[in-house]
Amino acid sequence: KGSELHADAEVKKQLDAMEAFESLKKGLTSGSPTVRKKTADKLDDFIIQHAGTEAAEQAAAIKEQIAGS
Repeated sequence: KGSELHADAEVKKQLDAMEAFESLKKGLTSGSPTVRKKTADKLDDFIIQHAGTEAAEQAAAIKEQIAGS
């Protein structure tokens, strides 16, 4: 049953997006201002590439927080 779930295209899309988002979040919390800036610049591309996923929604929320600060 678990392998059927992983085979589902929507589940795979969500899982792939979350995995990529975890990597993106690491860059956003880096001790290096340069790395944080470069990662923040990637948020738009991430949101477009992973549109319709929970990870893209979270990325959009982070982008709004950054823009507001």
